Amino acid sequence: SNDYSLWEGNGDGGYLRELIQIIRKTNPQATIGYLMTHSYRSSYGLNIEGSSYLRWQNIAKATRQLQLNYGIDFIIPYGTAVQNLRASSLNDAYEFSDDGTHLGAGLGDYVAGCCYFQSLLAPRYGVSILGNSFRLTNLNENNGIKTVTDKTAPVAQKAAMLATYNMWE
Repeated sequence: SNDYSLWEGNGDGGYLRELIQIIRKTNPQATIGYLMTHSYRSSYGLNIEGSSYLRWQNIAKATRQLQLNYGIDFIIPYGTAVQNLRASSLNDAYEFSDDGTHLGAGLGDYVAGCCYFQSLLAPRYGVSILGNSFRLTNLNENNGIKTVTDKTAPVAQKAAMLATYNMWE
């Protein structure tokens, strides 16, 4: 997801153009969306950029190229939402990931859910994630896991809201 060239038809993760052509031919009314994923945490050994922020920048750049070159109708920018959350005072060395690649349960998953909500449901139903009272609070905090609380949830909600307003920054 951080290297646009891998999407080109090369057999190693490519063939997106062919997939979209099939969808457009068989379901011309379909709306095609794309999930902008989050970056690895900075300390993860396979993060070739050495920084979650630099990797996210590459993911955002590749996503923008995909949208422009492949006719993708909308983006769910949860990678930007995660990066926004990482820029908050809630961040720590685990960067909301217990293994370096996947989001940790709790606040990491919550910000992703907030972004899905804000990207898909908010426009359709005229609602906002801001102020949503749902909380999954029965988690034990440990490496990469931060519980969603009345204090942390608004930060995640704002991170998701800002991502949907400007997914490229």
